[in-house]
Amino acid sequence: MKRNYYSEAIDIIVNHLSMAEHIVIAAAKTNPSVIVRAYEACLPGPYRPPWYNEVRSILLSGFKINAIKRCRELTGWGLKECKEYVDRMEV
Repeated sequence: MKRNYYSEAIDIIVNHLSMAEHIVIAAAKTNPSVIVRAYEACLPGPYRPPWYNEVRSILLSGFKINAIKRCRELTGWGLKECKEYVDRMEV
């Protein structure tokens, strides 16, 4: 049977908060950019990175590839990281 990682993650966060804190710390040690980008994605408008509105504006104009390119220019992140970040902006 295929595991449902989404529901397992929600269960851990909701029912095992102290364990979730340790998991986040472990994730931050192995892949800190994931934690930072998730945090930034949750922030309300004025607390987002200064380049966020520029990249989102390009994306909303229908130029997803250009938004990814601009994200790379402004952040220095790799292609994969910027694509994932821009994909989350579409939500």
